Amino acid sequence: RSRQVQWPNPKNRQVKQVKLLDAKGTLLSKIECNFVTNARWSPDGQRVAIADYSAGVCRVVDASKPEWGPKEQLLVVHDELGHCVRDMAWSPDGARLAVGTQQGQFIVVDAATGAQVVKTEPTGHPMMALQWAPDSLRLAVSAKSTSVLDATTGKQLLAIPFPTSWCSSVKAFDWSPDGKRLALGGHTGEDSDERFFTVDVLVVDGTTGAILVQVKGHGDGIVRWSPGGDLLAVGRFQPGSGRHDGCMCQITLINSGTGAVLTQWTHSDEVL
Repeated sequence: RSRQVQWPNPKNRQVKQVKLLDAKGTLLSKIECNFVTNARWSPDGQRVAIADYSAGVCRVVDASKPEWGPKEQLLVVHDELGHCVRDMAWSPDGARLAVGTQQGQFIVVDAATGAQVVKTEPTGHPMMALQWAPDSLRLAVSAKSTSVLDATTGKQLLAIPFPTSWCSSVKAFDWSPDGKRLALGGHTGEDSDERFFTVDVLVVDGTTGAILVQVKGHGDGIVRWSPGGDLLAVGRFQPGSGRHDGCMCQITLINSGTGAVLTQWTHSDEVL
């Protein structure tokens, strides 16, 4: 079993079913949905959270059950305002679940009881990304702006200051393993066609927001730290390739302390 399953779904295919398979490909369980945008394993590997975009819910199911019907759903997180659910993330300790909506609202619930711990006001801008810090006490969220929030109160602890060249919200970010730094990928430029965006990667101090490293021209849908925290793997679509058509994609390995590019791989498929 993988501990995390994600579907970038760049062509907005209407995925209506999630299936759990064993290593031999045998179907173990499944669930019918309206429009799946993401699915993630809980840290203990016992539950699966599924973001059902158009239904406005995040469903949590028991991975050991052969069917994932209404009776097998452990928790259903509803957006009370009827907004579409874009994404969700488990806290590293598995105790809470954060859900982000199309209108820029995020909700944190107790993963066992469904009790609402935090709910923010909608920003009117889609929730582009959200991720827990390793200590399970902080959340990085990106909608109209990118901030680090207290995961128990929703209070803003830090507003990430971007270079003036950045024109849009962050598309991807990742906490360093020690929780002291945050790596972000965002767009520069003003062209509405994302094939012609230049994409930068920032490494910022997770407490002060100070920019530690800036690397130009890399990073789009994925930014990931190495387990030791000394390297960053970033993925992007090459300019002019056409993200929604046949595309050439690039993965770059970067020294997280200096921003030096160590190596690159280019291939003709999507960066997941």
